[in-house]
Amino acid sequence: MTTDFIAWSHSRRKDWMECPRMFYHKNVAPKGSADRVEFVQTEAMLAGNRIDDALTQRIAKGTPLPAQYAPYEPMAAMVLAAPGVKYTSSASPWIRRSSRAVTSTGRRGADPSTTSPSSTAAMPSLATGRPA
Repeated sequence: MTTDFIAWSHSRRKDWMECPRMFYHKNVAPKGSADRVEFVQTEAMLAGNRIDDALTQRIAKGTPLPAQYAPYEPMAAMVLAAPGVKYTSSASPWIRRSSRAVTSTGRRGADPSTTSPSSTAAMPSLATGRPA
């Protein structure tokens, strides 16, 4: 079953606001047509994703970085040494999946020493983008 429904996202809204024609060519034009512009991931994008994945595994699970990413180890060590809960890209603080967060002690879940009702007060609201 096909549908004419297009799910909206911030990126699609941004594309529409920037250039409605670009939005059409990226999202509305039928796949395979001459009007459709398909996303192509470059080698630089792939390399960046590999580095991001390695750092996420290093911080979330303590997995050693591969040899080619050794220059990033001091940065990962600084993040791990910092107090508080560490949220990796797979566990955004906006989603609030505390089971995927890593505390300063390496334990999963909320760190009672670093969380308090006032610590979330400065976080922006998802609806307004302003502090709650």
